Amino acid sequence: MSDRIDKLVFEILKAFGENENVAGLENPTADTPLYGENGLLDSLALVSLIADLEAAIGERFEVEVTLADERAMSRKRSPFRTAGTLAEFVEEVVAEESKN
Repeated sequence: MSDRIDKLVFEILKAFGENENVAGLENPTADTPLYGENGLLDSLALVSLIADLEAAIGERFEVEVTLADERAMSRKRSPFRTAGTLAEFVEEVVAEESKN
């Protein structure tokens, strides 16, 4: 499932960058900075991206997820730092929700 999730995250990032005119998201890689130091997104853009990603996950994997929750916010290192950390977090959340 990892490749499918990586592909989805990068697709959503690219589309978000195009729709919101965010330079740097044209060809996202695992190292693309999203939020925090040197991040391409401010807090409002991050919230919007998360909403888009949650909707896409629901459509693609037929599972409802919440990415911005206590689990994400309580981590020492934010899962929203880079495209790669986001994809890893999405994979974790989707796997957990798929079990339920």
